[in-house]
Amino acid sequence: MSWFPIIAAELESIENQLGVALPARYKALLGDERIQRILTHPTIGALTGQTMQIFVDVTQRIRKTTPGFPPDAVVATLPEGRYFRFWMPDGKTKGVLGEMIYAWDTVNNRKTRDCTSEEWVVSMIDCL
Repeated sequence: MSWFPIIAAELESIENQLGVALPARYKALLGDERIQRILTHPTIGALTGQTMQIFVDVTQRIRKTTPGFPPDAVVATLPEGRYFRFWMPDGKTKGVLGEMIYAWDTVNNRKTRDCTSEEWVVSMIDCL
């Protein structure tokens, strides 16, 4: 499964294109050099070969073509099977995605709650 990478030099441009800021905790965790080394390992890493722009393009396509998909949500994993993960805007802070990750069922076109960004990153590291 391909995960949304964080590349500091591209972050402002990417968030502008998405129209919303990525979750703060997710950015902080993936900005940590130790975590980056683990997740970008060429053999076992979960963040290899993807760019932030790919996720912007996929998010914009899914927003336009997927019935019922929230128009302000952002794809967190590339849709490579029945389910993919995404973030919704924070209900308390305008212009920022919340820390909760949801799963989108591409067969039934509906969302379910999954986990927080921190739990997700920790689970990636645990798997590796």
